[in-house]
Amino acid sequence: MGETGFWGFDNISLREKSCNTVWMSNLCDPQVSEGEPFENLIPSCEDEMAATAEYSAKIMYRNYLDSVKQSFREDYIRKCLNTYEEFNLNFEEDEHHYTLYYYDQAGNLVRTVPPKGVKKLASTEFEAIREDRMNNSKLVFNEHEMATTYAYNSLGQLV
Repeated sequence: MGETGFWGFDNISLREKSCNTVWMSNLCDPQVSEGEPFENLIPSCEDEMAATAEYSAKIMYRNYLDSVKQSFREDYIRKCLNTYEEFNLNFEEDEHHYTLYYYDQAGNLVRTVPPKGVKKLASTEFEAIREDRMNNSKLVFNEHEMATTYAYNSLGQLV
């Protein structure tokens, strides 16, 4: 037919010369008959435009889905994490015996108060405690009796 061109094909028709490599197998389509013009295998301008439009539409759709997901996340966080919860409880206290244990930062027991020595705070003192905590003034103290105090040496042994 004509001269042999690049990749071993005729310049005039697409004809298989040798398909012994993987990348050549796509070019060596067995459905293409020998002698078919090479121009028929080149996609038309309309086909290229349709393929480009389809690709662009897929990208735009993916971006749209990402934006909807991000919007949902933001709305969910804004709604669910922006709540204020208040819990009020009124009850009659039926417990009568408390043993208080005080520990230092090292985890050593430094003071105990038996049930007879515990003096519970009155509900009228709660507001003073709240203010004391907010101002960090440390002016409100309890008045427990019968406390036992423990001391430790530098080896952590009770003295």
